This record gives sequence, structure tokens and C-alpha cells, in this order.
Amino acid sequence: MTFSISTSDLSYRRLLTQEIKRHFTSKLKILLPEYRIVLCNLVFKSPDVLLSEMPLHQDPSLEDEPSLTSFGVWCPLIDVDEQNGCLQVVKKSHLFNSKPRPFFAFDGFPYSQDILSILQQNYLSSIPMKAGQALVYDTPPNTTIVERVAAICSLVPQNILTHFCYRETLTSQKLEVFEVEDEFYNRYIVGQRPEGVKRLGTFNYEVDRLTPELLVKKLGINNSNLIIPNSANFEINFQAQFSEKLNPSPQKVAILVSNEFEGFSQNGGIGTYYTTLSQKLKSDGWYVILLLCQTESDFQGKASFPDVDCVFSTHEIKQVLNLQPIHHQILATTQQDVINSSFDYQSCCCFFFTQAVVSSLPDAVVYVEFPDIWGFGYRTIQAKKTGLLGDSCLIGVTAHGCFEWLREVNSQYTLEQPQWFWQAYHYEQFSYENADIAYFPSCFLKSKLESYGWKTSQSKHLPYFVPTTHQQGKSEGFANQNNLNVDKIPVVFFSRLEDRKGLCTFVEAIKLLNPILVERIQIIFIGKVIPLQSSQLQHLDSQQYIEQQLNSHTTYNLIPNLSSQDAITFITELNHPIVCLTSIQENFPNTGLEMGQLPVSLVVSDTGGFRETLNLIERLDCVHYFHPANSYSLAQAITEAINAYPEKPLIPQYEFLEQVNQRLLNQRLEYMSQAFINAAPKEPQTPLITIAIVCWQTVNTILECLESLAAQTYNNFDVIIGYRESSDEYLQERITQAQTKFPSYKYLNLDANWSLGESYNYLVELAAGEYVLQLAVEHIALPDMLEKLVTAAIASDADVVVCPQVALQEDGELEAMPAAVNYAFIDGSLLKLLEFNHNQDISALFSLKLLQEFRYFPERGLFALNWHILAAAIATGKEIAYYPYPLYITSNFDSTINPVNLAKERYYLRQYLY
Repeated sequence: MTFSISTSDLSYRRLLTQEIKRHFTSKLKILLPEYRIVLCNLVFKSPDVLLSEMPLHQDPSLEDEPSLTSFGVWCPLIDVDEQNGCLQVVKKSHLFNSKPRPFFAFDGFPYSQDILSILQQNYLSSIPMKAGQALVYDTPPNTTIVERVAAICSLVPQNILTHFCYRETLTSQKLEVFEVEDEFYNRYIVGQRPEGVKRLGTFNYEVDRLTPELLVKKLGINNSNLIIPNSANFEINFQAQFSEKLNPSPQKVAILVSNEFEGFSQNGGIGTYYTTLSQKLKSDGWYVILLLCQTESDFQGKASFPDVDCVFSTHEIKQVLNLQPIHHQILATTQQDVINSSFDYQSCCCFFFTQAVVSSLPDAVVYVEFPDIWGFGYRTIQAKKTGLLGDSCLIGVTAHGCFEWLREVNSQYTLEQPQWFWQAYHYEQFSYENADIAYFPSCFLKSKLESYGWKTSQSKHLPYFVPTTHQQGKSEGFANQNNLNVDKIPVVFFSRLEDRKGLCTFVEAIKLLNPILVERIQIIFIGKVIPLQSSQLQHLDSQQYIEQQLNSHTTYNLIPNLSSQDAITFITELNHPIVCLTSIQENFPNTGLEMGQLPVSLVVSDTGGFRETLNLIERLDCVHYFHPANSYSLAQAITEAINAYPEKPLIPQYEFLEQVNQRLLNQRLEYMSQAFINAAPKEPQTPLITIAIVCWQTVNTILECLESLAAQTYNNFDVIIGYRESSDEYLQERITQAQTKFPSYKYLNLDANWSLGESYNYLVELAAGEYVLQLAVEHIALPDMLEKLVTAAIASDADVVVCPQVALQEDGELEAMPAAVNYAFIDGSLLKLLEFNHNQDISALFSLKLLQEFRYFPERGLFALNWHILAAAIATGKEIAYYPYPLYITSNFDSTINPVNLAKERYYLRQYLY
């Protein structure tokens, strides 16, 4: 094997460096924008020469590790496999030795022959690839007749000079370290002591201690018999063309998730809130990403709106992200029915997008804000609580009163679509209660949430930013276009034309007015025409309703298609209008913030939310309140405003409103800073886990199950295996083999008369761990199962940790269990769980104290026992962590729960409610 860096032809080496950089830089800049290429090389592996094998080694140090990170790129110029010398790597071997390593240390592996043999026999992975990144690698000999050539280079952080470590011989105890510029590598002669460069000093040559025991602890137990499918990869990142949108890497990223935004939708409300929020975060230096839900529009990351750096939609997730097979399976699962499509598909897309941003920007602080509507944040918040999104990601949820729209106004959802209603209830309540930080804009809304049973003790009072209106000179354009009578007093209904916004109350109030007053006024409806929701009127839209109720003797104008900004402009063109804000339910309406800035008379529903809105901007003048949903009170307030016409109110000045917004921004940033502090990583904990396994019948996966435990990356666990003696020779043979292969596990002969629940309880009584994992013998653990479960339990202080269950098909791909325990069904909804229709039990991590509080039912014929404990935890309000990806697999599609017994299982699930 030869290296181009070994030649003394310096012009050739400079040309080679130039060409490798030319071909590599554009690609690497996308992945590693803050790094530069140094030390380019060609590696020639001659054909049919066994001596061409590269010894196992670690690359030389190029900077101060581990405070700085360097990367290596290995790119074969022909297709490679094990026959002609593909790259071989040892996963996690970068953990071995962070001490300075000399240049071209390929002739001496710094550890013992025992370590070398263990690595070569158990941990080397061949990678037939065209480009790769390696920290520790070994290339096998080229046994073909074609010379194999690979281009390699190293990458180091921008704006630093690299270190060159020189060791005179393989036995030298000293190491000299020099600081060199990039050009040095084009002229350095291998083996010579560097000259003409800055010397940093002489140091003792040392390597980190590594024994076979430490090796296994760092790398885990490798088991060649255990095949883990490729689709167990859960990582997500952006496709290359979209990664460029995040360069240069921002330090503060805000992901705003919404289905409304000014310029995208005509609605105000949530759209106005997010538009103003993006303006304020952008002014504070945040990189703002807008993720739009419930749309079929694609934005491709373009900055389509002001104060937003890039825009994506959930509709284009599959085109924007590099998804793994399990992600596609999850999304397919969420589209199996209308309810899942309405909730889980959008929620999962939001989670995948957030995971990709966090993965792509590991050094950035990421703030994600969701509205409470539709539970968009449900899956992201679940994942955050398990530790999956790290400590630099903060999830916020703002309550906008979305659920009251379902509960109090639109009876069709409670009466005609109860499943949809309860799904919305659960997703929205969970998201609000479990976000890192939750906001309520008004105390009125907080009291409303508490009346629904929502927990608000963790939430913060934070009013909306004020969307300042820029009043313009009157153009009279809209008045002329709509043939308005300028001699009459404009009385304006200003809101979406729907029952919950008080449309019916307003129309009834107009009918109650003195006919003489009606002759003096011009009635104007400004708002979107929509189908009415109440059961009595759902056959009409709002325009039809108005036409039906206001006879030909009452003239009015309906202006339905103005954007929020155009509607405000229209109001300013009117002659001292009386603007009616008549909502039956309002919590902190943007209409109050907007209309309160204008020199108009206000007739306002006294919902509490309107008062807090107007008080925030100190708009007290010329405001006429009426009792919500009371048409007589509204008619009286309109009469007062007409009799006082024209009123000239004192309105808040622009400078004052900017001070209010700055105060709100400072308060928000303070809340966020404290939430980041509260979310700081906890002290590492490694509690003892007792894994309990019951073997009742012949299952051909017993050894595979136990082997998967031996391969765990988490080591502090013990295993108790309970089995019943049987005349089945196959089962006894497997138990004997297990005892021989895994002698440290505890094997117990169970009473043949015990039920499954009694057997579980017996193993729990013997458990020494702080947590107990009841693992079905059919389930094969992925290598990081325990590590992920423990991390989730500690991160969320949970009594229960669950994850989806998937089956391993014959082709090695993962597939969610059909009609069983798939991604969509473990969501913590007690109502959904009580409809129990699963055909297999789950494996889950439980705290020992929970299993002592809720013992397994001893009744015979029950097999959904871990589902029972999950139901108990949900019903009693225990903390539960929902890891979003499968951590174990099963190759058994067969039902272990007899469908005939489902009614019995449902009965026992309900026992924990009493």
C-alpha cells in the first residue's frame, strides 16, 4: 500500500490537494459548513497482494481533542467491497483515546494484542461505500486483479491552525507538538522532524487506558448471532438542497407551527398572533422557521412571508426530509382512518421536522411553539419528555381557547362525533400540560381551562403582542366600491360570520332596535361567510341566515373576502363607525387589540377576555359593554353608542404600544430562559433494572431474547426468568441452553397452577431493581433499548415507559403490528385504551413502587396484563413517558390474546377506575 503524501514530488502533491479540494469542498460545505479541508491524499492498494492490508489504527490528531472535532473522508475511486479493500470501522471507537496521536502511526497500534484481537473478531464492520467518514478503520487486502485507489482528506474547524504530533520512533516516550498551516502538509516529508514551523512543546507520549472489560463497556457486547434490521435507524435529517437553507448555522432557531398565518390565510386570530410573534422573535435575532399544517401547499423552504427565514409545510415532509423506513411506516399508520389523519399525521410530521432541525443544528438553541389546537405538538412533546430531542430544545404551547370552540359552541362534535371530540380533548390537554412552557394570554382563559379540569399551575400569563395598525389617510376606496351611504352612521359587525362570534346575537339585537334608529344607521357585516354550526342552523351558511333574518326593510352590506389588514383599512375609511365585537366566547382577541387602537366607538361583549385585551393597551374611552349572548343588552349598548354619535375616543399612541410589546418580549424571553434552565440535564443516573421474563410455553425465540439482552449498551440490570416445567422437551432444552450460555441470569421454576398474573407478581416480589421491565419472551430487544428506556424514565421522572411494538418480517424490515400495538395506539388516551382491541401484550418499563401499588390480576385467562398496569397508571395520573420509536421487535404475528376474551380484558382494564 502506498500514499501520495509519501512522494517527494511536491508539485504533484499540491496539484493533488487542489483537485481533491475542488471535488470535495462543495459537497462537504453542505454537511460541515464550519470546517475546511486539510491533508489530502490518494491511497493505492495494489492488486493480489496480501501485504496491502492496512493495520488497525486511529488517525493522527490534528487539533486539541476532545474540545475540537475533526473528521475524515474516505472516497474510493472504484466500487469496493471486502474483496478489494473496502473501509472497515469500529463503531464508537472514537471513545478510546483522546490523547495526542502522532502523524502516520499506522505501524503501531497503541493497545495490547488482546484488544486488537477482540476488535478484529467482534467489532469490525465492513462498509462497501463510495464515500465515508472514519475515526478508526482497517482496510482488508485487495485480492482482485485491479488496483484500488481511494481519495482521502481530513477536515478541521475553520479559523484554527492544525497540530502536528511527531514521535521519533515507535518506542519513543516523548511527543513533540507543532502548530502548522495547511500548506505544510504539501511539503512535509514523511518520517522527518518538522522544520520551520512553530513548536508548541514536548510532552509525554500517553494513551488512554483500555482493558478488555473497558472495551466491552464502551462498545457493548457484540453478538454476531443477533441481526438488527437496518430500519431500526430512527435518525432524520434534511435533504441536501434544504440543508443549505440552514447555512450558516444559526445559533437561535424558532420553529413556529400553525395552520394560520397572515398572507397564507385570511383569518386573523391565531394567524395574527403568529405573524406578530415572528416579527418580535426576528427582531431579537432568532432564525424563524414557519411550519404550516393542514395545507396541501408546498413552500420548499422559501421565505414566503415577511419576518420569516424559511417556510415548510407538513404536506412536503417526505420531499424535504431524509426519512427512514420506520418513519414511512409510522406515517402510513397514521393515515388508516379519518381521526388519525386529522390528528396523528400532522402531529408526527411536526415531530419529524423538529427532530431534523435539532439533528441538523446540534449547537443551536431551538424553540418550538405550537398552538393548542388539533394537538399539533402532541408527538413532539412526548418525544421531548423522553430525552430524544436533547437539552437545547424547548417546546412551548400557547392556549388560544381552541377547545372551548368544541366544548361549548359546536355541539355537533360532542353529540355527533364523540370519538373526534375526545381525541381532540386528550391531545390538546396533554400538549398544554406537558410542554416545557405553556402560556395563557388572559386570566379569563386560564379559569376556563381549569373548569375543564386542565392543569395550569405550570403555565405563564403572557398576553399576545399588540399588532400595531398603521392608520392611513382615508381613501374612501372601499366605501365607493361597496356603495355605502356616507350620510348614515356605520354600525359594523367585525368578525368571522359565525354563531360563536355572536352573529345571531347581533342580528337579533338589530331587530330589537327602535325603527327610527334603524333608519339612521348603515349596517355592515365584515367577515368570512361560513356554514353555521349550531344544530338549529347547520343547514344554512351565514349569508343565508342574514338574508333570512333581516327583511327587505332593513338594509345592510356584507363584505366577506377581506384580509385582516384590508378589513382594518376599511374600518379606518368609515365615518366614525360603531364597531361591534359580539363574541359569545373570547379569551384574548386580536380584534380587541386592533380595534382598540382606532378612533372608533366600540360595542363589546363583556367576556372577560375583551376587558383584559383593551386594558392591556389602556383603551377605556368610548367602550360600551354588554352581557355576552344577550341580544337585549347588545341592543341597549348599540343604542347608547348611536345616541352618543359621533364619539372621539382617546386612543393609545404608537410609542406606548411599542413599549408594551417590548415589555411582553422581555417577559417571554425571561420565561424561555428560565424554562431552558429548568430543562437542564439531570445528573447521570444508572438505576438497577430487573428484567422479568416468564416462559409458559414453547417459544423458539427464548435464546434470541436473552442474547438481545446481552448486547445491551446499558449494563446495570439483572434478569429473572420464570418457567414452568413441562413435558415439552424442546422448551426444557432451550432453558438448559440458556442456563449454560447465560449463567448469571436467575432461573426459577414456577408453580404449574399459577396464573400468568400470579407468575408476574412472584417475579416482582423478587425484583431488586428500582425499575422492572416485564419483557415478553417473544420480544427481541434492540441494543439500546434499556439505555433509551432508562433515559426516558429519568428525564420525565416517569413510573411507566412504553414504546411502539413492531414485527420483523422475513425480509428483515420493520412493520407496525396490524390491528395491534402500533405507533398510533399507545397515546395515553384512557378512553381509547378502554376500547381495547389489541392482540398482544406490550413490554414496558415500570417502577417497582408502581407494581407494588397495582399488582397484576391473578384471574386466569388474562394476558393483557401490562396493558392493565398502563391503564392503572393513566387512571391515577402517574407520570408516563412515551418513547416514539420501537425499542424491541417480534417475529411473531400470532395473537397471544384470544379475541374471544377481549370483553374480559376490557372488564379488568376498567377495574382501576374505581
